[in-house]
Amino acid sequence: PQTVRNYITALSEQGVYIQDGSGRYTLDPADNPRQISLSLPQAWMLYLPLRRIVRASQNRRSMVRDLLRRVSDTMLQPDLAQQLQEPAAVEDSPIDSVFEALVEGWRRGTYVQILYRAPDSPPTKMMVAPWWFEPAVWSDSNYMIGAVKHGEHIKPISLKLDRILDAKPLQERFDRPDPDTLLHRVRESWGIWQGESDPVRVVLRFANRQYDRLRETHWHPTEQTFIDATGSVLWEALISEPREMKPWIRGWGPDVEVLEPDWLRSEIASEAAQTARIYGQNFDDEGFF
Repeated sequence: PQTVRNYITALSEQGVYIQDGSGRYTLDPADNPRQISLSLPQAWMLYLPLRRIVRASQNRRSMVRDLLRRVSDTMLQPDLAQQLQEPAAVEDSPIDSVFEALVEGWRRGTYVQILYRAPDSPPTKMMVAPWWFEPAVWSDSNYMIGAVKHGEHIKPISLKLDRILDAKPLQERFDRPDPDTLLHRVRESWGIWQGESDPVRVVLRFANRQYDRLRETHWHPTEQTFIDATGSVLWEALISEPREMKPWIRGWGPDVEVLEPDWLRSEIASEAAQTARIYGQNFDDEGFF
């Protein structure tokens, strides 16, 4: 028995997923992907986003620390790889076990019972179907894209993984959307939010000095950038949920003006007025100092 336990521990440390059922340990080929070989440039491209997660103070995730260690060992001599390792957190976050349960539900196509805590709200139990997992493009957050079930009603939803406190796979099965349909909806979003209606046309006017910086990055699959007759830079795209763009728009400060849609223009203008008042500036009813 001790030899068996030693083998189980060693396999687990190598990332092999072992199923424990009433004292019987099994390996499922579907749970244990084949090893891949990486070139040195490929290893670096994998190392960089993992290192970014660790530097963003999310190294409490033992899964991420383990991945970073493996990639470092692939790239570097053992002594140098050891120097790059982050110290383990005092206490690991339960997100590893939560993510494992969600992936299990995704693989088997079964619902998962979760405990979700939205901002400024008490934790809520939900029965969700994990369709897919996606990172937010303009932040360090990761999301589960799926559906929440209330009785016979099923509603698409995107949930931030860090806010899922507990997860338990269930036996009831769900129908997964076609991958092309699912990823098409993701491409329409600015980051991860998905609106219930058709995408909205967003038009922004940028100061000419931001033209080069704006074109350095491909911000959205539907974007178009051109210079109008006044020399200003116009940027437009079809966005599923434009409110998700607001932090990005604010980040350009006075070098950007929202032209469409009207409701987004009004919200950004109102926030700018509130910011001005904080710094002792006042607007009259027409919006001028």
